[in-house]
Amino acid sequence: MRCLHGKNKAAVFIAGLFFAGCILGGASGLKADEVEYEKFKGGLGSLIAFGRTRAEMVRQYNAETKSYNSIKKAVDSGQLREGDAASTVKRRYGDPVITLTDDRDSTTKWIYKPAEASFSSNQKIYLTFDENDKLVEWISLQPVEENLPASGN
Repeated sequence: MRCLHGKNKAAVFIAGLFFAGCILGGASGLKADEVEYEKFKGGLGSLIAFGRTRAEMVRQYNAETKSYNSIKKAVDSGQLREGDAASTVKRRYGDPVITLTDDRDSTTKWIYKPAEASFSSNQKIYLTFDENDKLVEWISLQPVEENLPASGN
């Protein structure tokens, strides 16, 4: 730990007084109409941009979940077929959340998950496409539902 000497001590003392004045100034009995506010030039624009960003986040959240639900329904019903083209799968069921390419074997893996699921959760669907962008396999991971015994047994 370093000890403060000379001017540094004075600067810390003055800064302490300043911050104490700021804190206590709020409790000094000023009325709302006596407080002066400084307008921020981009204030309204920043709020509008934030609103747009928030709306885009909600759209993205909904799109991820919609794509996951669509591909899950296709897997569960048997509509997804080996050999389906990647472009057809994307057009029918939506964009994956993640696309991974393996340069060793020229495969591409798409990952679908609902927006509320984390990447470490076991609620995902993996699609693997070969070097010709044809579907070669899929894996559907779903959360395990616990069957709890009925009470009173």
